[in-house]
Amino acid sequence: MLRRLLVASALLAAPGLAAPGVASTIVLSNTAAPGDAFSNSGPTNQGQAIGTTGWYYNNVRNSGSVGISTALPRNGNGSAFFSSPSGAAKADIEFLANAVNVGGNFFAAGSLGAFQDLSSFGYEWYRVSASTNPAVQHPALRVLLDLDGDPLTPTDRAGLVFERAYNGLPTPTDQWVSDTVTGTTNLWSFGALGFATDLDGNGYGYDETLNEWKTFLAANHPNAIVVGFSAGVGSGWVGSFTGAVDSIGWTIAGQSSAYNFEVRPGETPVPEPATLALLGAGLLGLGLARRTRLTRRSGATRQKGGRPSGPRPFRTLTGGLDHLPRWRTGWCGREDSNFHGVSPTSTSSLRVYQFRHDRAASRGARI
Repeated sequence: MLRRLLVASALLAAPGLAAPGVASTIVLSNTAAPGDAFSNSGPTNQGQAIGTTGWYYNNVRNSGSVGISTALPRNGNGSAFFSSPSGAAKADIEFLANAVNVGGNFFAAGSLGAFQDLSSFGYEWYRVSASTNPAVQHPALRVLLDLDGDPLTPTDRAGLVFERAYNGLPTPTDQWVSDTVTGTTNLWSFGALGFATDLDGNGYGYDETLNEWKTFLAANHPNAIVVGFSAGVGSGWVGSFTGAVDSIGWTIAGQSSAYNFEVRPGETPVPEPATLALLGAGLLGLGLARRTRLTRRSGATRQKGGRPSGPRPFRTLTGGLDHLPRWRTGWCGREDSNFHGVSPTSTSSLRVYQFRHDRAASRGARI
């Protein structure tokens, strides 16, 4: 099955995201079908590496959930599935350059290239109609930046966010939708660039295009670099959300990258109780057989008092399997800080949406 996935991926470039002929790289889930579902019930962001792919489940808190699974398959047997039960929840899937673990979440410590060389990025997304959060919301797509070009000085982290509501586009449900950000696409800012900064001075901070951001950063932060890409849900979304993303890609300095999320084929082996019992019985039987052989061999040469003069017999195993080594594996991971150094709920799409519509109501702005 893995071979079929690789062949299919080689034939399918992410629609609209990569140059013709560029194959998508498959990113496999950590576990076999139905796949992953990473969640964190606490309020502090947590993350998990997706193998060694450079992708991470990140910024997960307050029972948000994300994982490559078979729930909403796209371009194969899987996609990155999201579940957000409340406005306090959050979950992202991110590609981070040379990521490091900081306090349980992951943080980019490298560069993907100069921001001025970023020509496009995009993805496919899905919103389940049963979601109860505002109908304009769908998984957002973000480009993550470091403004001074030094990823080891993270206080100047920032990001630009794509959402359809700020580009005059509808938000369909129960179908896959493809979006590509180009020079004329509107993006709003956060982090060290300020929250929804109004570049053109028209009193509205959500209609700045990628080209306008390039002009602004060329004049004010000429060394800005791209440190990652992020797709996610939550952080202030009122109500519940269920959906997915797939086929995330970008082009920097003429080099295109595209990624397809798929569920790992085969089974994830888990020892069953019956198997462990048989193993214990087998070890016990070997011990008894060894003791019998040694006892018979030494019986003809007993000393006075009945003690064998030969080697002492092998002692049987006791205590079940407690003597066997116990292997423990672990991970930890950490975001919001990938973009900025502000509070983890400051990038609220809901507040942006409400802010926009408040302004729209007051001055007739378009969606």
